[in-house]
Amino acid sequence: MTELLQGGPLALPELVQHLDTRGQLDWLRDDDVHEDELARAVVDCVVVTDEIWSGPARLALSSHLTEGLVLTHRLQDEEVERQEVEVTPDLVLLDWNVGEALRLGPDALLKQWPGDHVPGEDHSFVAGPDGWLSGFLPGDVVAFVRNGDSVRASSVTDLANDEHEMALLRGGGLSDPAGHR
Repeated sequence: MTELLQGGPLALPELVQHLDTRGQLDWLRDDDVHEDELARAVVDCVVVTDEIWSGPARLALSSHLTEGLVLTHRLQDEEVERQEVEVTPDLVLLDWNVGEALRLGPDALLKQWPGDHVPGEDHSFVAGPDGWLSGFLPGDVVAFVRNGDSVRASSVTDLANDEHEMALLRGGGLSDPAGHR
């Protein structure tokens, strides 16, 4: 299935058709999966892996979605002190589809750790080698940029004005001079 997605995302019916043409759905039929349920069975096979992302209308290779991914996080005092950055909510996707750890330079790794176990809460964090956050201060916004299995952390100094986005998130919306929302 991954070879079919190398060229980019595919709609589920199109992917199912390609798989069926290649005879790669025969085993599902042998397991008595009804024709009307083949697409759902393909999605069920996909959700057990991080290699393929399944959206509402398309499937894509996770590696295509994470390439060049930029996630930002404002550092807290404790994070700089501990040299550990909380994953939730900003960095949840940072290590998506990576096995053990991300490379943070030629000889360094950035690894995600589970943190304290509290039912219903995510206390996981990422940590690199000693001093990996030494160039940052509490309050700094750090951009984590993903390329393959590597990540680069750099300071963001020129933040954009987010008033429009914040108004939309609050549900207030904004109107333009012509009266459109």
